[in-house]
Amino acid sequence: MAESLKTIYRASSKEEARQALINFKQKWSKIHPEVVKRWEENFNNLTTFMDYPEEIRKLIYTTNQLERLMKEIKRMTKVIEVFSGPEAVCKVVYLILSHMNEKYERKSLPGFREAIAKPRKASSSTDTLD
Repeated sequence: MAESLKTIYRASSKEEARQALINFKQKWSKIHPEVVKRWEENFNNLTTFMDYPEEIRKLIYTTNQLERLMKEIKRMTKVIEVFSGPEAVCKVVYLILSHMNEKYERKSLPGFREAIAKPRKASSSTDTLD
């Protein structure tokens, strides 16, 4: 199933993604009808990243940055054996997020400046698979 979904995400245009979704539906609708239904209902939202230049699409749809952030929170909170309460946890996580935010602000993503300078494609909010 993951390989079939990758054909949608790796499509070069929404039209190609729609065709990949049709193929996905034909292959998986009997086994996983709920997944197919959700994809059909939310196609436009799930493919919003395609409105951006191809150079940065993977940076938008991938979860690598989020996974890295969660790993960093876990690493930094692990050294604190006991928290005095929920507020203490919130404060520590806030400080970690503030630190990471400053770190990410200084980091330049490859190809992002060039891609962001290109005009963004217009997206129709009613664009669904019908």
